[in-house]
Parts: sequence; structure tokens; C-alpha cells
Amino acid sequence: MDWGNHYGSRRQPLRAVLVTSSNLQKLPVLDSLPDWLAITIVGRYPPAQARMQRFHEARWAFAKMGSGHERLAHLGFLLNPRIKTEMWTAKTVYGAMQNADIGIIPIEPTSDLAKGTSVPVWKAKSENRLTLKMSIGLPVVATPIPAYEPVIESGKNGFLANSRADWLRDLEILRDPAARSEIGHLARASVVGRYSMNEQARLFVEALRSVSARAIHCAAI
Repeated sequence: MDWGNHYGSRRQPLRAVLVTSSNLQKLPVLDSLPDWLAITIVGRYPPAQARMQRFHEARWAFAKMGSGHERLAHLGFLLNPRIKTEMWTAKTVYGAMQNADIGIIPIEPTSDLAKGTSVPVWKAKSENRLTLKMSIGLPVVATPIPAYEPVIESGKNGFLANSRADWLRDLEILRDPAARSEIGHLARASVVGRYSMNEQARLFVEALRSVSARAIHCAAI
């Protein structure tokens, strides 16, 4: 639980981490980073040493893009020295979070629906990525979705941000080392008991007992 003791600058940026199951081709919502912030994105990327594979994937993504604006944004994403992408493994996720000052979860709304429902995919995500970051003591800024809203009390144990202006405002607050420390401590305290392995095991056993009791009752009838 160490958030650094500086405010971030172009020369010495603060470090953000974004964990995703995708291979993002641009930075959602934010589009570009403030000049005092760098980011590591851990997602569905080839290993760093697989340069040719990364090159081919970037070329294919570039070719599929329909507009010059999309291609320009993708090129800026690829060439930005303050954006680092890593292949998702348990080790890289944990290492990136340990090295970060701030956790971010920007989510772009899409029209895709979750399978078998009328709920957009982006609204059907679980709280896993959020509580993962909070449990390590990271102050988090996230797009408000149903799973996040009961966990974050915005401005106290994290931030929920909609527009890019909201994001920049909340990130600016977290430039202050004291704010990062206070919110990071509150973030961890608010999830470590509720989402701990022990608590999840207790809930699982409780559910099994409930199902067993109903099965015994039905059999007796």
C-alpha cells in the first residue's frame, strides 16, 4: 500500500493500471492521458517479446478501422510512450497493480447485448476488476455501472466518472498523495472483508446448506 509521494509530472508521471479482458486499441472514455499520468494496460495482448505478432495484430486492427479518425487515434495509442500494454497473467496483473498509484476502469457504452438478455454487455459486467484493485489499496476511478455503484461511494472510497471532464477532475484530485492514501485505505477497508476468500467461502457453504435443506424437505414430502 504505497502510492508514491509526488504529484506527477511529464518527467515523473504517476502510474495508473487498467486490467481488462480485451486488447484495447484506444483508451476508452479518456482518449488521451493528462501529461502527468502514465498507464499500464493488462489485457489480451501478445507477450512483449513477441514483436512480430504485435506488429501483425496492430496492422490487422488498423486495416479494419473504417475512418481516418479511428486510425489516427489507434496510431496515437500505439506510439504513446506513456501507454504500456502487457499480456494478461496472474503475475502481470499483480505486478502492475503493485507498481501503480491509481486504478482506472473506463468503459465505453456499446449496443451489444449480454447473451439471452436485453441488457447491454457493458452494464452486465461484474465487480471483480473493481474490488481486485480496491483490495490492494488502490484509489480507483471507474465508469458507473450497476455492479460498481453499490461498492463505490464516490468521493470517499473511490470515484465514479461519466464524461471525460469528470474523469480529468477526479484524476486531478488523486494527484495529491494525501488524497490517494486516504481513499486507498478506505477502498481496501470497504472490500477486504466483504470480498475476502473467507467471506466468499462462508457464503458458498451457506448456499450449499440452504440447497441441501430444501432437498431434504422435498424428499420428506
